[in-house]
Amino acid sequence: MFHTTMVDRRLNEIRTVAELPFLIYGNGYTAQIVRMKSGKDKNNHDVVDFILKPSDKMVSFYNIPAQEDGTVIVMAQYPYDMLLNMNSDPANNRWLYVPDYEGNISPEMSKFLGISLLEQIRKLKEENEMLRQKLEVSEEQRRLLEQDLPKYIHQNFGILIKEFEPIIDKFVARKPNE
Repeated sequence: MFHTTMVDRRLNEIRTVAELPFLIYGNGYTAQIVRMKSGKDKNNHDVVDFILKPSDKMVSFYNIPAQEDGTVIVMAQYPYDMLLNMNSDPANNRWLYVPDYEGNISPEMSKFLGISLLEQIRKLKEENEMLRQKLEVSEEQRRLLEQDLPKYIHQNFGILIKEFEPIIDKFVARKPNE
């Protein structure tokens, strides 16, 4: 007695109804996407928030605990630049998350997708944000300097002046002969 396989199925036995989309992790484990929503994280990076129903093999491999009601649901937030939409067909939507469930990127996946370039892009975005913030501070200091020089001096040198005030007073109070 043989079990029916994909090869043994007839055309009229093939399901054509839409399925929930799937997220495929870089190491091949999968999770059904219950909900996904794009947004920004606290650092203003593009992310996607997921509610996932992991496969039995994924639950077993990663020892993912069940909720109080016994269901296994994973809520995760992944950087958008680490997600690839493999198939946007609503009836068979598939996403690839380059790292595995624990956030590790396999050497094979790195080689396949050129992750070094993605990492460079991410680092450049972070550096750009840091430089943007420094520019904002510099522009504010310049505006303050142009508009109110005494306030600028007080804000930037006030602590120094207060600390050295006793020394300055002694120096000023000295007579030239002393």
